[in-house]
Order: sequence, then structure tokens, then C-alpha cells
Amino acid sequence: MLLNHSDLLPIYHNGTMILIDDEEDFLLSLKSSLNRKFAVRGFTSPTKAYQYIMQQQTRFDDNFQLFESYYDGEDIAETGDDIVLIKSSQLKSYAFDIQRYGLISIVIIDQMMPSITGLELCKQLEATGVKIILLTGQMADADTIAAFNEGLIDGYVNKKDENSIKDLIKLINKLNIEFFIERLHSLKFIFDISSRQPLGDFQVQEIMQKAYENFPFSEYYYIPNAPGFLLVNEKGERQFCLFDTEAHQKDVCDSIHSDFGDIDLVKAMRRGELICWNLLDDPEIAFFKDPKALSKRLFLCHQEKGYRWALIPLDKTPLEVEANDFCWKEYQKQMENIPLDYV
Repeated sequence: MLLNHSDLLPIYHNGTMILIDDEEDFLLSLKSSLNRKFAVRGFTSPTKAYQYIMQQQTRFDDNFQLFESYYDGEDIAETGDDIVLIKSSQLKSYAFDIQRYGLISIVIIDQMMPSITGLELCKQLEATGVKIILLTGQMADADTIAAFNEGLIDGYVNKKDENSIKDLIKLINKLNIEFFIERLHSLKFIFDISSRQPLGDFQVQEIMQKAYENFPFSEYYYIPNAPGFLLVNEKGERQFCLFDTEAHQKDVCDSIHSDFGDIDLVKAMRRGELICWNLLDDPEIAFFKDPKALSKRLFLCHQEKGYRWALIPLDKTPLEVEANDFCWKEYQKQMENIPLDYV
């Protein structure tokens, strides 16, 4: 799903939802309904659910530690008077982590359970950052409304309402976006104010929309030292949306001209027909004198009001990655077959 312009983030992908309800028949029915679109784990035991959520939380907290306090060869974002160091290699690794879909973004909890109330469990999960939906058996009572107003829960749905599934799906889609917005707030802020990483620029968002029209992706990962987005669809197919400012590409062209002279590739770059993958993103600088090696870093591109961009099959890019064919659809199927309360 492509996000709205104002919500373009450095990372977006599907995660796992947790359903907690002591009524096994209702839980299985709801899990089956939601699993057509989402990946769902079901628990009749609040204790086992909490154990599993905390286990996954610990693992993924490390994946979102994307800043360094010293320079060690990672990507640098200049932000006025400060320099922020970004673990660009970790961003790339995360995009190919076969366990990334295990990230828990939403927990759906039944209010009335014998061992603990839904709101009591919500309080235990308050510090995790997951988005919480409370299932009620009637119209929201004063405690539920108060919990929503205080931010203890992020939404509630009356499970006996005839439109409950439709309302739940709408709320899930909204909250999954909000989850990533909150987790990536600092990283998005850095990219938005950096002159070379303008994810908040409307033109960049237009580029992503056009890329989506050509390659309908369901997840994306920003690779700042390319720069561009690694795009992945539900089948696991990947393409790379490379983009850069026109001004920076002209500077790159001047640099290439100083090494190669006025060759045809340089002329095509000056006409705005080619975009160059970051030349510094390579441990071997020897290719600077090799036009054949240089041509592998130049791609036919589109122009977009101050930007150049290209949609490139992953195997044609210089991005070095390990093969990984695991996809969202396979993960969904796995979740369908996992028994209730499995930790």
C-alpha cells in the first residue's frame, strides 16, 4: 500500500497483528477473516500473548537503532550546524531481513476476559509502542472512552456490530501507518531537513507515486547512499527507485567529466537523460578511469521538476545484497497455520 504524500517514510512494510480473546471460536473466526489481508497470531491466553509480544519487541528495538555517535564509514546527513550519522548499511540489511514481517505493530484485545480485563492488559503494554485496539461487547462505556482519550488505547470496535470487520480493517490500516510514523519520527525528521535526503519534498512523493503505478509495491526501504527506495511487492519481487536532485547530478557530471572528458555518457548526463548511482558507494575507486564500469552506474531516467529518477530491476543496480526470496504472501500463509497460543 502506498502511503499518502504527508506520510512518506524511510521504511514501510506489513507487520504482524496479535489477537487476544478467551473465546476460542470467535478468535478463530476473526483470525480467519483478517488473515486474508494481514498476518495474524491468535492467543486465548493473555499471559502467553504478553510473553510473545515482549520477546518480539526486544528483537526489533535493535533494528530501529539507526544512528551512530561517531563516523565509521556510514552515510552522513548534514543538518545545518550538526552532522548526524546514519547506519545506512543497517537500513539495507533490514530490507532483506526475512524476519522483518514479525514486527508487531498492532494488538487487538478483548475487553472481557476471565483472568484479566483488556484495559489491564493495555496498561502492561503501554510502554511497548504497539498500537492497541480494544474489542468491546457493547457500545463503548466510560472506561473505554477514558482509555482512548488518555492514549492508553488507539481505538475500539464493538465486536457485535454488523460492520465490525469493516471498521476493524479500516482502523488497522490507519494505525499501522501511525505505528511507523512514531517509530521513525527521528529518522524522517533528519531526512526531511537534509538537503540531500528530502523525503518530505512533494516532488519525491510524486516520484514514488509514479514508481508505484509502474511497479505496485507493498513495502519500501530508503537507502540514503544511493539515494533511493528499494521497492518490494507482495510476491517478493524487487525494484529500485533511484532519485536525486538535478543540481547534485550536475555536480556529479562535472566530476565525471574531469576524469573521463567529454565522452558520450557525459553528454547524455548533461542533457538530463541519465542518472548516476552514487559513485562513492563503492570500495574500489579504480572504475573512475573505466568507461565500461562507469556505464554500469548510469541509468536512463525521467526528469521531475528539479529531480531525476529511474525505476531499475534490482539485479541491474550496484546494490550488493544476499539472495532472499521470502515474501509477504508466504509469511501470511505461515501465520495461518500457526496454532493458537504458540510462543
